[in-house]
Amino acid sequence: PKPGMTNPTVAVKYVNLKNKESEVEDISSIIPVDIVSKDHVLQDVKWATDTDVVAVSLNRVQNIAAMVRCTLTTKKCNTFYEKKLAHGWIELKAPIYNSDGSKFLLLLPEPEGKDTYKHLSLVENHDISQRKRLTFGKRVISSVYGWDEARSLVYYAGTIEGDHGQQHVYVVDLKTASDRCLTCDVATPEGPCQFASGSFSAKFS
Repeated sequence: PKPGMTNPTVAVKYVNLKNKESEVEDISSIIPVDIVSKDHVLQDVKWATDTDVVAVSLNRVQNIAAMVRCTLTTKKCNTFYEKKLAHGWIELKAPIYNSDGSKFLLLLPEPEGKDTYKHLSLVENHDISQRKRLTFGKRVISSVYGWDEARSLVYYAGTIEGDHGQQHVYVVDLKTASDRCLTCDVATPEGPCQFASGSFSAKFS
């Protein structure tokens, strides 16, 4: 919303498409107003499993954020991440879950020297404090292309150290922790590739 303007009201609702008589239902508790206030922003919503949904919400000035997972069959919700910043604002996307919803990938600011950079981590049991860092260095991970669970590989987009104007496609192996750039050595008629993006099939072939 623009400064001084009323923040639009937002709600998360769902309907069971397999049941023709199912009615649209509201999941009001997926936005924790006790944390982000009634004047909030719904940043992101994603499915964790067929019955669980996750939402990221922030307060209006976007220096307080929360992630909540709700189970639609029981209407139970759990706030598994909260973040508050004294200065600046929070950029946070919903996690990317594995097929059974037991693990997820998350982009969070991580310390590198005297600064912080957005990096990729693997989280189990929704315990973000015990997350496993997958990427390192003075570079920024901007997005995740996908998770090849069959081969334990995660494909993502990120900058390179020393030049944040470049973007490349990377793959990290969850078993070996090997992190490799797939496009850094690609040559073009104008010289080395400096900006690349990726597109993958459903099976990451």
